[in-house]
Amino acid sequence: MTLERIAINAANELTRRMHVETFPNGLDSIFQRRARIVSRWDLIYVPDYSRFFPEDETCEIRGRHYLVEDVYTCECCSGFATQTRTVLGVSYRGRQTESEWCGQCVSDSAYYCEGCGEYFEENRMEFSDDGHYCLACFEGNNSLPSYHSAKRWNPANTALPSYSIELEIEAGERADLIRSLKASAFPRVSWERDGSLDCEKGLEILIQHRESLFSLASDTCSLVASIKGKGFDVVSANSKACGLHLNANRDSRWNKHRLMRLLYIVRKLKYLFVKVSNRESQNWADYEAHGMTLADEAKGSGGKYRALRIGPDRFEWRMFKGTLKESRIRLYCATVQKMEDLACSDVSAHHLKRVAELTLQSLLSLFHSNQI
Repeated sequence: MTLERIAINAANELTRRMHVETFPNGLDSIFQRRARIVSRWDLIYVPDYSRFFPEDETCEIRGRHYLVEDVYTCECCSGFATQTRTVLGVSYRGRQTESEWCGQCVSDSAYYCEGCGEYFEENRMEFSDDGHYCLACFEGNNSLPSYHSAKRWNPANTALPSYSIELEIEAGERADLIRSLKASAFPRVSWERDGSLDCEKGLEILIQHRESLFSLASDTCSLVASIKGKGFDVVSANSKACGLHLNANRDSRWNKHRLMRLLYIVRKLKYLFVKVSNRESQNWADYEAHGMTLADEAKGSGGKYRALRIGPDRFEWRMFKGTLKESRIRLYCATVQKMEDLACSDVSAHHLKRVAELTLQSLLSLFHSNQI
């Protein structure tokens, strides 16, 4: 036992005796003994525990001492607080942030939204004659679902092919865009925020469960035609963050062997898929094997951020760059269609790469000649 711990025990024992025993002639001496120990060892009395603790384990808030482990550090002023409140802000990259502020900082510098009841930094607020509102409530889009919260339908029959697109966009007039999408009432279409996009402008539109890639391309092109050039300030290809993810369910066609053939094509012809997809991204859509075999990836061991991600019930083409160009959307869908057909065909493994190469080159040629 250290000398400091012996001193703490002595100070606490003297305190206990002062409360439970009577000292007709010696109470002053008890006070003096405890005072000498407390002063010599820099001890602090913490009322919540009725005990002494080393000074460096305590802090003082408005004249009262607390254990450091029992209080919070305010992320606004860096001071200690017994309670904090979450305040929402926005990072320099445009993403929503959460920080814990003490009551004084909330009172001085945060703003209460009368729509959702949360506290926000000033740059997330709008001020009107009828009150203070965060940007989401002020724009009337407080019903915009958070990431992975949009309505999702199930395929009618999991044994049959079903295709979906996640189209990431950014819109300067997002609230007006959402109202337009609601009015258009496209079937099996929903939308939500996305963590990789600007929190005030970003939107992920989900076009879900079409029975063929042809109908998926047609419906996506119809939706895109309804929103671009309509005053919503919509961009996709011009944003570094926006992608277009094409999802296919693992219907009855897909066994391990066919999935490995599909992955083999993607690995071997990266240079052509980069031309088709209009981007190369190690962060969001990595082509590198990283020591994984085709069998590993076919089992779903590749992780999320793969150019072609294999999941338990679907696979996701993450390689494609976001676009509002209808011919490129059709190119993306035609590419997936042709590669699926080849993976499920009887083309021998020896010729698979060459046939896929010729097919992709043909698709690119048709695209550049405006025939797709």
